[in-house]
Amino acid sequence: MRIIVYGMTAKRGGGIEEVLMNYLRNRKKEIEYIYMVSGDHSEYSEEIEMLNGKIIYITPKEKSTLSNLKDIASVLNSYSKNDIIYFNAGALYYGFPYVLSYIMGYRNIVVHAHNGKNCDRKFYEQLIHYINRFVINHIVRMRLSCSDYATDWIFGRRYRKKVYKINNAVNVERYVFDKVKRDRFRKEHELDGKFVVGNIGRFKKKKNH
Repeated sequence: MRIIVYGMTAKRGGGIEEVLMNYLRNRKKEIEYIYMVSGDHSEYSEEIEMLNGKIIYITPKEKSTLSNLKDIASVLNSYSKNDIIYFNAGALYYGFPYVLSYIMGYRNIVVHAHNGKNCDRKFYEQLIHYINRFVINHIVRMRLSCSDYATDWIFGRRYRKKVYKINNAVNVERYVFDKVKRDRFRKEHELDGKFVVGNIGRFKKKKNH
């Protein structure tokens, strides 16, 4: 089975990126992952190749919408229409790739909602999102979501019962308390005896800041 992944950026440490990489790290051998990444590099390239995944760089839409769509079309032309194309979305401001894949004959379209509503966007951008949502709901084969909040934003509240809700792919064993590491970290940063408050995530409203 081949999965063509759209929605991964070049940066390391992003939420969507880490979820997608954890799928690859724990995949079954018969699943092949193809990553479309905007730009000309990725901080995950070495790991993806080491894990027998494949990475294909495409022109960022911010640089050229036409070139971006041409690159996506070129990728889709290289594979079977029976393959899965797996879209990962925090919003639907850019709906062309979804429609393009459908026009090109892909029917195994999966959309994964990773984010709730972004209130910082302008009115016309949110309007575009809702128009794209209407279209995408008519071409998608499977809807995935990390929460009801994300479902309501990407698909609409009435689709809650038609969504597969899956927990983010996090290896919890990596975060088990380790006193040795704790003591070493405190010593290295001169934090012995001090009260420490940690934060994981950007200082944004969507991260509860």
